[in-house]
Amino acid sequence: RLPDGGIGLVVADVSGKGAGAALFMSMTRLLVRTMATRGYPPAEVARRTNYMLVQDNEAGMFVTMLYGAYDLSAGRLRFVCAGHNPPVRRFADGRTEVISLVHGVPLAVLPTPHYAVTDLVLSPGEAIVLYSDGVTDAQNDREEDFGMARLEAAVAGAPGNNARSLTEAILASVDTFAGDAGQPDDITLLVLNRPAGPVSAVPSTSGRLDEAIHLTLPARTAVLAKVAEMTASVARDAGFPEAEIQRITLAVEEVVTNVIAYTYGPGTTETLELDLIPRADGLAVPVTASGQPF
Repeated sequence: RLPDGGIGLVVADVSGKGAGAALFMSMTRLLVRTMATRGYPPAEVARRTNYMLVQDNEAGMFVTMLYGAYDLSAGRLRFVCAGHNPPVRRFADGRTEVISLVHGVPLAVLPTPHYAVTDLVLSPGEAIVLYSDGVTDAQNDREEDFGMARLEAAVAGAPGNNARSLTEAILASVDTFAGDAGQPDDITLLVLNRPAGPVSAVPSTSGRLDEAIHLTLPARTAVLAKVAEMTASVARDAGFPEAEIQRITLAVEEVVTNVIAYTYGPGTTETLELDLIPRADGLAVPVTASGQPF
């Protein structure tokens, strides 16, 4: 939910796999949510998120992202694309089109990229489908890709324009196509439908994060800087003063350091779980480890 009563939409995909990639995606998710709920427009959300990600990216990871701000009453969507797959639009009569976007480079590749905004208006009864390349890159046992043509056909063939019908139709089509073939990537779908009747703006939550951030981290001291960054960002968004943010961050760093040092020891390949949970009366930060007690 955005400060102006609109809705922020995002689909993203990180390069690589494993705990490092999961941490990088968690950082991206937190940064996008923070920038969006502070009221920045789409291009600025992408620019600021990119700036933070590119600062400390020794692993050379990157994230493709499609972020949009949706005005419920007018049906207006403002998209910014960081190297991500284009969305598919379904008109009220069942026709489809692939939305032509101005493509920018993926996040965390360049220090000062330019991100242009694409504007479109959904008419009542229309829908738009955002997805990851796990959909179009799904393969069958002959190693053929599902591809854009089949995706458009699945969107057009859905029995209705509501989000559930479109999602179920796409997933069923991918499952039928792939059969028993194993898939190399996960699948993400996000469907937005503009109903025929009037829609009111969603009440804002004053920019505060209202969801927990869950992290699976390598049990190595190299993650401490990222842990500190994310803890400080969540605490700042929850309204803590800077002096208190420093104390919270230091405490979390100390706990994670002790868990890594005494529960796992040097050279481990294990992981630990960390949650950042904003609450009305503070910030809860449980850390879960599966190593030896200390």
